[in-house]
Amino acid sequence: MAERSEHALPLLIVDDDPDIVRMLKTVLVRQHEVLTAGDGNEAFDLLQKHNVAAVLADHMMPGLTGVELLNKAYDLQPSAARLLITASDRAN
Repeated sequence: MAERSEHALPLLIVDDDPDIVRMLKTVLVRQHEVLTAGDGNEAFDLLQKHNVAAVLADHMMPGLTGVELLNKAYDLQPSAARLLITASDRAN
């Protein structure tokens, strides 16, 4: 397993579902510093204070949607990768 670089920028995970945030953080924290936010407004505040390598944002959140947040993230940090994530609510 690769070690975390002390000089790498953190990843920002944004989701209003704490279980999703916890799961993603558990996987990613092994190799990356991770910041988390429970909604788009909280994430936007973090983006104003921290440079990040990537933003992983849920599509449907209260306040700013994931698309709106990623557009604002581009304006603040155009070199950061932006990923939109979503969960299906279809019952199988």
